[in-house]
Amino acid sequence: MLPIAAVIYGGFSAEPEVWQHLVEFVLPTAIPNTLWLVGGVTTLAILIGTLLAWLTTAYAFAGRRLFVILLLLPLAMPSYILAFVYLDWISYPAPFPTWWRAQGWGEFPLQLGRALTIVTMTFGLYPYVFLVTRQAFLSQGQKLIEAAAMLGSSKWRIARRVVIPLSLPWIAGSGLLVAMETLADYGTVAIFNYDTLTTAVVSTWFSLYSKVTALKVAGILLLFVLVFIYLERLIQPRQFESSAREGALLKRRQLGAKEQFFVISFLLTFLTIVLFAPMTQLLYWTSQQVGQWNPEWLTLAYRSVVTALTAGVVLAMLAVGLSFANRRQVMPAHQWLGRVATFGYAFPGVVLAVGLYWPLVQLDYWFSDMLFAVGININSIFQFGITLLLIGYAARFLAVAHKPIFAAVNRITPRHEESARLLGASGTRLGLRLYWPLLSGGVGTALLLVFLDVMKEIPITLLMRPVGWETLATKIFQFTVEGQWQQAAVPALLLVLTSLLPLSWLCHKLWQEEISR
Repeated sequence: MLPIAAVIYGGFSAEPEVWQHLVEFVLPTAIPNTLWLVGGVTTLAILIGTLLAWLTTAYAFAGRRLFVILLLLPLAMPSYILAFVYLDWISYPAPFPTWWRAQGWGEFPLQLGRALTIVTMTFGLYPYVFLVTRQAFLSQGQKLIEAAAMLGSSKWRIARRVVIPLSLPWIAGSGLLVAMETLADYGTVAIFNYDTLTTAVVSTWFSLYSKVTALKVAGILLLFVLVFIYLERLIQPRQFESSAREGALLKRRQLGAKEQFFVISFLLTFLTIVLFAPMTQLLYWTSQQVGQWNPEWLTLAYRSVVTALTAGVVLAMLAVGLSFANRRQVMPAHQWLGRVATFGYAFPGVVLAVGLYWPLVQLDYWFSDMLFAVGININSIFQFGITLLLIGYAARFLAVAHKPIFAAVNRITPRHEESARLLGASGTRLGLRLYWPLLSGGVGTALLLVFLDVMKEIPITLLMRPVGWETLATKIFQFTVEGQWQQAAVPALLLVLTSLLPLSWLCHKLWQEEISR
């Protein structure tokens, strides 16, 4: 609630001159750009994610299980890493644009702008749609599909009239998640110099030196967020009512040789663009800097991992306490507090950063002035340090940890607890023998998701970090905005590799699930 209150306050306290400048020169470009970006990325991510989910779920072909894992790996590669790799590929002296001009075809058609920004962000966000929609397709009942086939429907008609409508709530829900992630993005749009509301907030904060006016711009972002939250509430109650009815799980159709060739070629081409080629480029740039190895890279990697793990552990503990409080409903306000506490994931990082940082710093100034008035000279009461950064991560990502843990907590019924107590379990033994085995999967998933999000997070880290505190993400951002793409390769590669380690756990679970089917 504090960020919302700060944003509302900024709406009434913005500096008139700065706000007038934004209204005349910044917002007329930033607002349409934001709308185009959110609409374009969401639509394209839904189309690509749904197509990939259908291909790997409904059909059997050589290497299908491996493709399921490979299509998940771009989760470890943030869009802003893809952004500076692609930016190098389309630059004027790059090999392909040079070859294009040598053929006499004029300038290379793919240029810096809206289309490239939308495509790049889509490649980084489509796994959200792929994962959710794939699970929806797996839950489809075979009897419904067989009934449609017996009525003479073709394969495409069955997909369009039966499978897609049943999966629509999941597809729409994952699309809303992509829309909110797009709205929150800062790194990619800053690298591409594509002005949006997030870049307007940061530029107002750092370039125009007006934190209060930045709060007012954040208020415009808040309006978009509220629309998405409203749409999510409309979809959520129907999400579980649209699952498949009774019947065997969806059977995969074995593809013929020609069909397999086209499907595998398509998947390999797609993965080359979004994963293999960018990783090869990062490895090539890194190999050129072997002789200039900087020990600072390992320090940044260690700091990023420790920060992400700390945030994951703290948020997992908060989510466990919050989930048990919501489940037992000790007080009527617990359910309301749970919703408010997990509200932050819908808010862009820049909104939370300016909404938290400004009031906390003002409170620090107020206490310092009070003490100075009575003769105590202290520059700062709250030595925030890394704590302020963790507060920002908690406000943004608590919902990420809460969802899997809340689902795990709901698996523990009162009968489980009563049976354990009848067998003499209590206190620590009850926790180790009952709660932990049932919660460990949810806690592991929560740690994984928070770790990946914190490792990639830029705006909260930039705005709320202690002075001199750098992570891999902020270092990548500094190099890329200065056009030093090769220098950004080493921290980018380290970020991807460290993100792949926890992601391998999720890949292992998916692999086991595929084998069991």
